[in-house]
Amino acid sequence: MSLASGTKLGTPLRRGIKVYQKSLEMDPSHFGGHFGLSEVYQLKGMYEEAIKELQKAIAVGGRTSGALTMLGHAYANSGKQGEAQKLLAELNQMSTQTYVSPYDLAILYVGLGDKDRALAQLNKAYDDRAGWIIYLKVEPIFDPLRSDSRFTELVDRMKFPR
Repeated sequence: MSLASGTKLGTPLRRGIKVYQKSLEMDPSHFGGHFGLSEVYQLKGMYEEAIKELQKAIAVGGRTSGALTMLGHAYANSGKQGEAQKLLAELNQMSTQTYVSPYDLAILYVGLGDKDRALAQLNKAYDDRAGWIIYLKVEPIFDPLRSDSRFTELVDRMKFPR
């Protein structure tokens, strides 16, 4: 099931794909173009396409925690749990030498269907003041957590404007 199922995102997502594809025609080695296109593909449930774009992004920009997390999320959602688990292990190893955002880990845990660990990482991201946590309320990747009272409590703690 795609993250955009049942939403009105169809037209903007199609438009997003076209914009990113046009961007990559102009500069095929642009990390952000591949990464952004992969995000749109994931929202549409096009996980194999997302995986290909993330592999290209990693080839261009390196094995960053953000790229590995999104790749792991795409693997998990495409049924490649083993590949996602390998990336989780790589990220855990990476975290012994450099900062790996708990927000990133939460994304991977959501893909793996581990709500408890995802929520624990999101709470750690809140405590760490991880940069991307400001998108918590609107990030579609976290849709599977929205009905959980622990997620609602975290969003309330953040005091987003209503």
